[in-house]
Amino acid sequence: MEAVASEQESVAARPGFAWEARIRVAPGLSVFVRDAYAAGEGVLKAAIWGLIPVADWPNTPELAYGELLRFLAESPWYPTVLLPSPFLKWEPVDAPCARATLTDGKTTVSLEFHFGPDGLVETVRGKSPGFCQAGHFPTGGEGSNGSSTPSREGDSLQTQKPAICDIKDLAQ
Repeated sequence: MEAVASEQESVAARPGFAWEARIRVAPGLSVFVRDAYAAGEGVLKAAIWGLIPVADWPNTPELAYGELLRFLAESPWYPTVLLPSPFLKWEPVDAPCARATLTDGKTTVSLEFHFGPDGLVETVRGKSPGFCQAGHFPTGGEGSNGSSTPSREGDSLQTQKPAICDIKDLAQ
């Protein structure tokens, strides 16, 4: 068994995702993790063998904010989410940068998308909210095969992800 096996499903019609992972901690000992955002609510749970809870964050506005922030930060993986919609608004920051603001129900998050000379998303950055402390933000770490998810670096969240998304398309 691999040290980490995970699967993620995301939807674009209304912001949402579900990420489930099985993490081998030691031979014969696995922790199952569920990290999700759906219908304005965040979910973050972990259980040994999927049976013995070791973490179960309550659904709070802060958790919903963190999960929606993860969804927006990872949106270059599913670029149709980046199209202007009732949920997503864009505003220019400077020539290679635009701010995306995503609202779902009572939760609103914003991140800055930096574009390369080819018009593709190069980086996504934003200030981490004050309630996020080292080791407690639900989006973090390096993925396998050279991919990355948002990680906490000082007071900012950063992700680098290739995307099939052209800045000219976003402006329309």
